[in-house]
Amino acid sequence: MSDDDAPIDTRSSASQAAHMILNEVGLAANYGHAALERAFELRPQGPGNGLHLISSNCECLDLIVRGLSYAATISRCISKAGRPKASNAEQRFHAARTKLVLAALDGVDVEALRDRTIRNSLEHIDEHIDRLFMKRPDRRPRTSVVHNLALSSRAAIDVMGQLEPFIFARVYVSDTDEFHNLGKTVRLTPVREALARVKQALSEPGGSVFA
Repeated sequence: MSDDDAPIDTRSSASQAAHMILNEVGLAANYGHAALERAFELRPQGPGNGLHLISSNCECLDLIVRGLSYAATISRCISKAGRPKASNAEQRFHAARTKLVLAALDGVDVEALRDRTIRNSLEHIDEHIDRLFMKRPDRRPRTSVVHNLALSSRAAIDVMGQLEPFIFARVYVSDTDEFHNLGKTVRLTPVREALARVKQALSEPGGSVFA
């Protein structure tokens, strides 16, 4: 028997780990929700009458990326999938700890937090850029890249009624509430609302470790 597979007091140790994980989840929900709430306040809104707004407000985009990063932290903390190539002892411990964490969030809808696709596209942006441009058809003489912008509507970049074959990189579109990054898209309102639910659940008196 290896040291990794040596018996431990799984129940007691997993409870302690779950306590710390729930604190991390609570903090991530608190900070992530605050970031997306502020980003929502800063989102560009067109003046109406068919007019639209293009903004390079870096604060709004930075807050969105931060909020999604916190959401991804929660996703990792509540995932039943353990570390690849984990030992048997690690797998058992992860399962025990995750069961306790999920029990503390029983009844809380966290589905919007489970998808880490956008976060991965931001964290590994060099790899995603390479893959995306390798897939562009050679017959297209030109590719328009829309990078690091917030739009009141996609119509703000509509050219003569025909949208260019754009690549969106770190682009938020306000009227559809969508954040785009290199072919990946996420709606922010479901994420913001899920963060609020987790924040509330872990701040109820007697119901959590987070206050």
